[in-house]
Amino acid sequence: MSLHPTPDIATILPIQQVLDLKPRIPDYQRPYKWQAQHVSQLFHDLLLHFEQGKQYRIGTVVLHQHPHGQIHDIVDGQQRLITLSLLLHALGNDNSHLLHEKLGHSISHNNLMQNHQFIQYLLSDCAQIDKKRFAQYILGKDEDNNVGCDMVCVTLNNLDQAFQFFDSQNARGKPLEAYDLLKAYHLRAMQNRPVNTVHQCVANWESAAQADEHSPNLYKIINLVLFRLRRWHQQQSGDQFTSQELDTFKGIAETAEYPYLHNTIAARTMLQAASHNPMMFHPRFLQAGFQAQQALINGEWFFHYIEHYRQLYAELFHPQTGLLAHIRTLGQVAFDTNLIDYLNTYKNNWRAGDQYLRELFECTVLAYVDKFGATQLEPFLYKAFVWVYQKRLQWQRITFNTIDQVALDRGSLLLCIAQALQPKAVMQFMNQPLSDMRFDNVDDKMKELLGVSDAK
Repeated sequence: MSLHPTPDIATILPIQQVLDLKPRIPDYQRPYKWQAQHVSQLFHDLLLHFEQGKQYRIGTVVLHQHPHGQIHDIVDGQQRLITLSLLLHALGNDNSHLLHEKLGHSISHNNLMQNHQFIQYLLSDCAQIDKKRFAQYILGKDEDNNVGCDMVCVTLNNLDQAFQFFDSQNARGKPLEAYDLLKAYHLRAMQNRPVNTVHQCVANWESAAQADEHSPNLYKIINLVLFRLRRWHQQQSGDQFTSQELDTFKGIAETAEYPYLHNTIAARTMLQAASHNPMMFHPRFLQAGFQAQQALINGEWFFHYIEHYRQLYAELFHPQTGLLAHIRTLGQVAFDTNLIDYLNTYKNNWRAGDQYLRELFECTVLAYVDKFGATQLEPFLYKAFVWVYQKRLQWQRITFNTIDQVALDRGSLLLCIAQALQPKAVMQFMNQPLSDMRFDNVDDKMKELLGVSDAK
């Protein structure tokens, strides 16, 4: 059996040979998150098969083999491989370099220490174990019984293929999201950046992945906001962001000499200079020059782009501090509390169709503020509210395809925002007249906001 599996095939390898490949933990990997219950399950599975003298297969590991063949990055299997290394270390067999890898997240360090102590406790509770034989069994061969542990090792040359394989094969645990693949793609563009810069981008990304939806988290800002705005701008469906649509967030190398990138590069350079010498520049130069639909620059710029829109979303929609939390009237209609509370509590707001409408409303508001700031925000909010929520009166059943078609319509408010040079052009946008169809299961205040006094 070859130590180096043939690329792009699955090979069954003893654990020893998997570790001999010296798999490393790339920057795009999630933190090491296994808790005591995961460690306990693996430990007792191993112990049971060891005591019964049976062969044991510990799942699948997916590796990305770099072009020269000497480097193998772990795409899937990090949690198990680190835990196995901890157990082997506790058994006196420290032949794995994984425990010496530099883990870039505090979550990894904390779980590593806690699981190390827990494994010591598990072993102390099983004092009768022959530690040397148990370690040999885990590595792949118990010489007394000629059995041991192995893994299915899938080694792929193409990183995108490795992620897609993992995404389709991973049936246990939480699979990687499409935005995790974006992290990998843009980190590859940062190979020449300082290590601290890379680690800071990774730390910010992991923190955003775990944030709640109001912060918002990566799923919210990438899948439900930026992906849709970018796709609708390109006159394409914004339905679901999957690994098949990664090109939506793939950009251009910073070194590209294309004239259309000059303004973006110049704005970034100006921002860096202004941040170091703020007294020498007008305050406008201290603001990041992002637009949601603009061409992206690979690497560090992309991570700043995502963080910028996370902050903008929170500034608008955070339930306590967001700008919309200070809006207490729309048109001539006053709320008992504020607009965000109303959207969270009106009758049947929990319906899937109403959630789609809420997402379209948020995308529309963010698109306007992204382009014009808070200028004439309150009259715009009323116009956006009517444009979106009149669909609640026109259609009894609302699917994502409904808001997809509304957003892509040539007479959409989103298109008006994209084409407008000043806010007043948006204020001239005329909502379509409501149809004669009315439904009784709509909040009376919403009918009032939409100009419907008598529901049929």
